[in-house]
Amino acid sequence: MDDYSIDGTRDVLKEMEAEKVSQGFTAKVMAKLNEKLSVKPAKSKFFIGVIIVFLLGIIAIFTITLLNAPPGNQNDNVTVSIVNVFRDILTDTGEIIASLFSSGNFLIVGLFLTFILLLSGFFMLNSHKSFLNKLQNY
Repeated sequence: MDDYSIDGTRDVLKEMEAEKVSQGFTAKVMAKLNEKLSVKPAKSKFFIGVIIVFLLGIIAIFTITLLNAPPGNQNDNVTVSIVNVFRDILTDTGEIIASLFSSGNFLIVGLFLTFILLLSGFFMLNSHKSFLNKLQNY
């Protein structure tokens, strides 16, 4: 590069008239940039799904506990009568759930629940890693 081209460019730039922009131009540009950056990310349904799976597991354990509870004495105790009513309802409608937890199928159900737990742990860890990466890159 020779000095003449730099000097010539400098002279041309000095002779050019500066453009004037309207009031608030910078504010408008920044507002548009902030609009593009403030897009809300989509919420993940994964955590809701994990909570639902655990709630279903708790309900299943509660159901099995009531089905296998001893009948107790026939006093007029309110708690015993409520448990007996729940046991009667669950006995009528819960035969399928009870068969899932029978001795032959209990291992399969346990393996399935363990697999779901490990899978959800993997996705939770992966989600946490991506969240940390987004924090570092922001």
